[in-house]
Amino acid sequence: RLGIWLLAALIIHDAVISPAVVGVGWTLRRNIPDRGRRYLQWALIMIGVVTVIALPMIFLRGSQPPVKALLLRDYATNLTLLIGLIAGVTAVSYAIRVFRGRPERIAREDHNS
Repeated sequence: RLGIWLLAALIIHDAVISPAVVGVGWTLRRNIPDRGRRYLQWALIMIGVVTVIALPMIFLRGSQPPVKALLLRDYATNLTLLIGLIAGVTAVSYAIRVFRGRPERIAREDHNS
């Protein structure tokens, strides 16, 4: 049983996850400016990590007796809230970066003229 699980994990990683990560990276590189891309990449990495942690709990919900209360929580809703929080923090961080970078760029352009 462990061998089947390990083989499935290897196939999923090599056939699904790796090509998806490469494709997303390629798409971001072509379509998102450098300044914004680092924030978006950070958010996607964090969302991927929390999703990988939450998915087993979402799928196992209700499979155990009530004594094991850990699996009785609503992980799908919590995951959605956490993804929203990550997206919000990322948007605010990027907005701060754009706001702080704008006067510096204008001052440099005036100085170089």
